[in-house]
Amino acid sequence: MEQSANKTLVSLLRNSVLLEITTDRLVIGYTNTKLFTDKKKEEVADAAKAFFNKTIEVSYKENTDGIDDTVSQKQKKERLRQITAEKKEAERSKMVQAIMREFPGSEICSIEIIEENEDV
Repeated sequence: MEQSANKTLVSLLRNSVLLEITTDRLVIGYTNTKLFTDKKKEEVADAAKAFFNKTIEVSYKENTDGIDDTVSQKQKKERLRQITAEKKEAERSKMVQAIMREFPGSEICSIEIIEENEDV
């Protein structure tokens, strides 16, 4: 149950925005009403109480107009920023420049960033 609750907590938090966190209060903002069912909210509250403390109050704020980027959206934006930076660095490489001269019109179209902890 604990591992399942932790997966639920992580999954929901990736699709939410942390609006407030104190020693006794956690407020989660979200836009995806289908993802935040009453059962999931209860599981998240239980997981948060187990993780933080038994008395923490967990509440949710629904916003259908959209709120600041969720964690997963921020991760996607950061990944795109990293890929753009890597592409610019690759374009400065003498080897890449030589290849591009040999093949006019060629371009760098795929950059994959492998994290240090990822298996290759």
